[in-house]
Amino acid sequence: MATGRARRTWKRRGRSSSAARRRSASTAGSSAARRRTASTGWPTSVPWPCPTARVSDWGTWIKDAINIGADNTVTFVTRAKEDTTGYMTTPKVDLFNAMAGNVRLLRDGVVLPGKGGDATYPQTAVGHTADHRLILFVSDGRQPGFSAGMTYEEVAGVLKELGVVDAIAFDGGGSATIVMADGKDGEPRVLNRPSDGKERAVGNNLGVIIRDKEEPMPEEAETGHAPERKTNDGK
Repeated sequence: MATGRARRTWKRRGRSSSAARRRSASTAGSSAARRRTASTGWPTSVPWPCPTARVSDWGTWIKDAINIGADNTVTFVTRAKEDTTGYMTTPKVDLFNAMAGNVRLLRDGVVLPGKGGDATYPQTAVGHTADHRLILFVSDGRQPGFSAGMTYEEVAGVLKELGVVDAIAFDGGGSATIVMADGKDGEPRVLNRPSDGKERAVGNNLGVIIRDKEEPMPEEAETGHAPERKTNDGK
């Protein structure tokens, strides 16, 4: 089953990767999160928090995505073969915080045979382990003497070593950035070294917010209700 729970993330430092780890009763989704974000560069299905948020359809070529449900359940989905609405998924889920990816890296613990990704390319990926840990992965690249870059196959191999059973690659390159807001001042800081030499302006990000169990989500606190959800039949 390509389903897990978004409980915590990992921090893996080295020549070519950065990620973040902390035990969390958090919500992960596409947001300008106050804690951790990983830039993806691809269109976001649900900008959050936003009372009028709507889910965009699959479009013409996207076939893989990740959905993080209202209960923090993480599900890797593909476009349903019988899709007639632009919103149907396999497995069927109610789309809540969804983000499309460009390459599926692992499924049920198996590295997929798909090839691609320039060997100098900075990469962004997300996955989960069998024991329900959410892994945010960013690797640097295009910087000789610091980080050479990684192919999709290499990213899949590293994630598998970390115990990831399902994973998807998002847009990388100069968009590959991971940010954490921690410490006493709570100011966000970039953990990796983006290949552009600075943060790139991107259309979306995948964010994880650390909060107490009883603390309401920002939108719920302001409006008294959760964001609008899109059902699997497109309604």
